[in-house]
Amino acid sequence: MMLSKSLEESLKKDDLRNLAVNLAEVGIDAILDNGVLRDIPVLSSLVGGINAIGSVRDALFTKKLISFLSELSDIPVEQRRSMIDSIDNSDDYKVKVGEKLIYIIEKAEDHYTSKIIAIFFSEFLVGEITYNQFLKISRIIDSMFIGDFLEFASESSEPIDFNSDNTFINTGLVDVYFEPVVVKDSDCYNDCEKYETSGGASLYITSIGEIVRLVLKGKITHNKKFK
Repeated sequence: MMLSKSLEESLKKDDLRNLAVNLAEVGIDAILDNGVLRDIPVLSSLVGGINAIGSVRDALFTKKLISFLSELSDIPVEQRRSMIDSIDNSDDYKVKVGEKLIYIIEKAEDHYTSKIIAIFFSEFLVGEITYNQFLKISRIIDSMFIGDFLEFASESSEPIDFNSDNTFINTGLVDVYFEPVVVKDSDCYNDCEKYETSGGASLYITSIGEIVRLVLKGKITHNKKFK
C-alpha cells in the first residue's frame, strides 16, 4: 500500500491517542532499530509503506510523521474522516490529502517543525481555517526559518516598522501598503521642521498572518509548548 494512502487511512480510521511518544527523547538509533515503532499499532501500516526504514533519511521522516500525527490525537476520528473526504471528493483539488501531507511533512526541517504544521492541519480538521489557508501557511513555514516564524506569532513581535531587525516582508505574513505622500506647513514655528509629511510606505499584517498569530499566540504565551 502506498505511504500516502496508508497515512490517509490512518487519519480517517485510527485512534491516534496511543502515539503519546516523547520524540525529543527518542533517538534516530531507536527508530532505526524499529523498537519504538513496534509498540505503536497505528504505525504498522505506515512503516510498511516506507521502503527502507533502515536508512537515516527514512528514520528522520518517520520521526516527523509521528510528531505530526500525535498533534491530531484529540480530534475525533469521525471529524478527521469528514474533513479529509470533503477535500478528496472536491473537484477543486487534484492531489489527495494523504499525498499532499507526505510532500509537506517530508519537506519539514525537523519533527519540531512538523508538529507546528500539524497544529494548523488540526485547525482545518475542526473547521477553524480552510484547507487553502492550511496549504498557504505550510508553504510559508517551508520558506522560513522556524524561529522567525514563531517570533512573528509571539506577542512581542510587531512587524510594523521598516527599521525593525525583521520586517517579515516577502514571507506572506506581512505586506506593504503605500499611501499618498502629503506635505503641509508645520504649525510649529520655533524648533520644529518647517514642513510636515505623512503617508508613504507602511507595513501591515496579511490575513494569513493574522490567522497564524491567532492560532499560535496563545500556545506560545500560555502553554509554553514552543519555548
